[in-house]
Amino acid sequence: MAAGAPLSGTEPLIRALNLSTLTATSQAAAIRGAVRFTAGDHGSLLSPAASLAATTEMQTQMASMIVSNGQAVQVTNTAVIRTQ
Repeated sequence: MAAGAPLSGTEPLIRALNLSTLTATSQAAAIRGAVRFTAGDHGSLLSPAASLAATTEMQTQMASMIVSNGQAVQVTNTAVIRTQ
């Protein structure tokens, strides 16, 4: 969070949206959660430069959400996400 900007950054946004933390494969009528990555960077969804494992996990999660029409997120590599 930046001084004078209480909603700047990822964590304040997650709190404001009241999102749960996803740490394993989840299925529901509508997924409302966030996965916190410990590897990669902001470009990792498209570029494996920072972490191939993070890019693979992000793309797998995104694809599973798209294919399921927002009703599932498949987590396959917990080594690149925060699970606590």
